[in-house]
Amino acid sequence: MVHYEVSRYTVSVNREGAGCGHVRAAFLTDLHNSTWGSRYELLLDAIDLEDPDLILVGGDMITAVPGKTTDFAEELMADLAARYPVYYACGNHEYRLRLYPETYGELYKHYFAALKKFGIIFLADRHALTVVNGVRLSIFGYNIRRRYYKRFRKEILLPEDMREVLGDPDPDAVNILLAHNPKYMETYLDWGADLTLCGHNHGGIVRLPGGIGAIDPDLNILSKRSKGRYSRDGKTCIVSAGLGEHSIKVRINNPRELVMLDICAGMKQRQ
Repeated sequence: MVHYEVSRYTVSVNREGAGCGHVRAAFLTDLHNSTWGSRYELLLDAIDLEDPDLILVGGDMITAVPGKTTDFAEELMADLAARYPVYYACGNHEYRLRLYPETYGELYKHYFAALKKFGIIFLADRHALTVVNGVRLSIFGYNIRRRYYKRFRKEILLPEDMREVLGDPDPDAVNILLAHNPKYMETYLDWGADLTLCGHNHGGIVRLPGGIGAIDPDLNILSKRSKGRYSRDGKTCIVSAGLGEHSIKVRINNPRELVMLDICAGMKQRQ
């Protein structure tokens, strides 16, 4: 039995040039090859029931393990791409495959060649423009460097560092940023994303009263940014608790989470 919840968020952006309409997106992150049913059929059913216009993937759909394949994630992504447009950004596990070919061999090339074959838009330090239901979307995928995942230390990441890699947000679009690690959400918001989507913290493993996560993958204790919505100056960051488990296969008061987004441009929020 898979214990999960569907979290729904509405995000409104009023910007001339972005158009007027409503877009529904599913945000998937941190599956880590975890099954939903015998394979992943329950996850597909849950997504289909929500009827999204597109899928946004925030990374760590795989777990980087030497000698293992990416077949499970490839099958899931093929099925998703047959149903919906899919935009995929790296998490630290996908990025690890790229950094250490001496450990993981050709897994990175193999996996992302498969995604390309399925028609998935892979966003590694790049963006894609699309128009959905009359709304102009600019979707960015930020490949967060390895040093920004170090435990017990927070490196400095400035908006200028992001601009060197991604350029500036589009002034005539709803700007969506896929950035796996929420540790730097202030920088993402300062860069200018209307909506930033993160994962990585797995909801804090154990959810305590007051929306506090007991511990995150960086071994931060009592994290207040392991799950949920964070807003500032009209910008929004949403952190998902993720679709699976990794090294600590425990969730207490912290079900797996499918995040659904209702993005409203130039219109009142959908009720």
